[in-house]
Amino acid sequence: MSPSYYFSMLPAHQIQSLYDQFKEKLVRFDEKAVASTGLSPDKTTLKVRTLLLPCLLYSASMNNANLIIKLNYTGIQQIDSAKNNGALKLFFAVSGKNEHIQININIKIIEMKLLKAQKNAVYQLSAKYINKPPDDYIVILGKLIEAQSFSPKKEKVEETVKLPELKQNMQRLKKINTKIFCKGKEENCVLETVSISGARVIIEGARSEYLHNRVMLKMKTKRIKGAGEVLGNVTRYSNMQTINGLVTILSISFDERDIPDSYKIWLEELIKIFVL
Repeated sequence: MSPSYYFSMLPAHQIQSLYDQFKEKLVRFDEKAVASTGLSPDKTTLKVRTLLLPCLLYSASMNNANLIIKLNYTGIQQIDSAKNNGALKLFFAVSGKNEHIQININIKIIEMKLLKAQKNAVYQLSAKYINKPPDDYIVILGKLIEAQSFSPKKEKVEETVKLPELKQNMQRLKKINTKIFCKGKEENCVLETVSISGARVIIEGARSEYLHNRVMLKMKTKRIKGAGEVLGNVTRYSNMQTINGLVTILSISFDERDIPDSYKIWLEELIKIFVL
């Protein structure tokens, strides 16, 4: 499926309006987003000095991107020698034409999180854009965000869940040691969003068995005494293909009657650190 718009053929003032309106909005590039934008995942690369590294665009905004990438020792050395600077190369299908447009964005890697240790280890890279992105990128992302507009009821819930993402602090949530417990089994996961009413976590593999199950989340960070522990129900899941296989994104809803005071205190401290 190709996108139905014509990139930066829009007037300059409309492009600037898209940027101003959506510059803080982070969008996950799941299968629907890839299809609607015409992104070519197999062409997405990170250039660091002379290396051209295949990667997966996990999520992006007008100012930031999160990438999934395999790195060996040479790749890590190159990133270090380049002082964490690189260029993200994206290719998008042009509507009505059998061709692609290439978009290059200079980035600064601000965090590397190891997802899976092996010879070519899998990392999640959080990067910020060094300059304002090209007009083509602004139009593509802006139109995607417009297409994903929620109904008023759903929008209110989403804003609540994404509270700690304000001021682009989402990547800092990934520093929180998070475990999910279900039916006596414990697994590590990556915390993506969290609030008083729910959370979203990323777990390795295709994990549909979590759907509609009762779980407990345990979250710890060195900056807050104690742990945030809370019960919830998995209300939704989605799978996403990464370089090293599938991951599952779980949406967890907390029942107000089951939220302990200790979690409310822990979350209040978390918001003070990451949001305010």
